[in-house]
Amino acid sequence: MRDRTLLPLQNEADDSEETHLNNYFVPECTATEYNYFEYNCDVLTTEGEYEVLEDGIATAVQNEAQYYYFKVSESLDFQTTYDTLMAGDLANVIKTVNDSGTGAQLDYNTYVYSDDVNRVLIVELSYQ
Repeated sequence: MRDRTLLPLQNEADDSEETHLNNYFVPECTATEYNYFEYNCDVLTTEGEYEVLEDGIATAVQNEAQYYYFKVSESLDFQTTYDTLMAGDLANVIKTVNDSGTGAQLDYNTYVYSDDVNRVLIVELSYQ
């Protein structure tokens, strides 16, 4: 059996070794121009006016989606919007969707994940 040598890690290699060609520098991703959420999410622009969420969740239910993503507009306070939805407004949105007869019924017990960097809320759709 031959001896095998693994390439050294980047912090173990010096410039005199050819191995530095195999270690890549990946820059920090800070651009938002082509951000997935910018192009693919509904945007909640006015607190208390949830038609965009009702329509979006209804479409997600019709497509049997597991999640519904939406952005919170820069004009709204992200944490306040999240708190208001968790205090009962999201349950009202789910009730409206369920009452609309668009398809499967959603359970009111659902998880909501937040991404405050991208100002996105992710509703995990739980079906009854």
